[in-house]
Amino acid sequence: MGEKGRIVDLPLEGALKGGKGRIVSRSWDSLDEGLDIITHDFTSVCFNLPPTSKDCLVIGFSCGGDATTKIGLLRRGQRIWDTYEYDNASFRPGSPSPVLFNGMYYVLGIRGNIGVFDLKNQSWEIFVERFEPEFVDSLCQSYLLELDGELVAVFFSIHNQVYFYSLDLTKMVWHSRTSTGDKLLYVSYTSAFSRRATVKGMSNKIYFPIFSGKNSVFYSLRTKRFHSFDADHPNKMRELRLSTWIEPSFERHGQLIW
Repeated sequence: MGEKGRIVDLPLEGALKGGKGRIVSRSWDSLDEGLDIITHDFTSVCFNLPPTSKDCLVIGFSCGGDATTKIGLLRRGQRIWDTYEYDNASFRPGSPSPVLFNGMYYVLGIRGNIGVFDLKNQSWEIFVERFEPEFVDSLCQSYLLELDGELVAVFFSIHNQVYFYSLDLTKMVWHSRTSTGDKLLYVSYTSAFSRRATVKGMSNKIYFPIFSGKNSVFYSLRTKRFHSFDADHPNKMRELRLSTWIEPSFERHGQLIW
């Protein structure tokens, strides 16, 4: 949602919304509902339920910069956020998209550490699991998402290298992974999710908001290389930073009016 409550409607799955009001694939529509909501400078937001649910809650996060973490809660029908602030001296987010998992909200830190927000108790805790400085310095993007009942992270380096890890929740440590199983992953600066591959040969791949010419680019964990549908070794790759993967689930536009 933008400043005027703009809602983007994508009727089909797997579409990538570009930052200049255009859809890279498939068609779209937009509605302006003019929501009169007091805004905050949250760097990321997420939903606890689909926005069509009457019990939907929006959670906003703002981490880093002033040594605090600010977390806001906005329930459907509210016009004022409930906000909480926590000491944040040792945490800077690496992934802007929080992930709701087993009732907790997880935020991936820039050094591989994890911030966890307990909605029930309004508590915020940071679990420190840091990678080597050389590895961290090479990273330019990181993404957190759920995959088959686990939290996994995708890291993208300045050298166009991709690293894939899963989080051991009992010890809060990362373990390297080499496969997504029968799933494929969609990751972008503002969203990341996994879906079962419905076409043979499409599993074990990660789709980034990256293009080579007019063709989308994906990373294969099997070959450990980037590919596109017209080239095994795409060149002149460009990233759409102001974009997001969207999977609509609403049946009528009225469900999106808050």
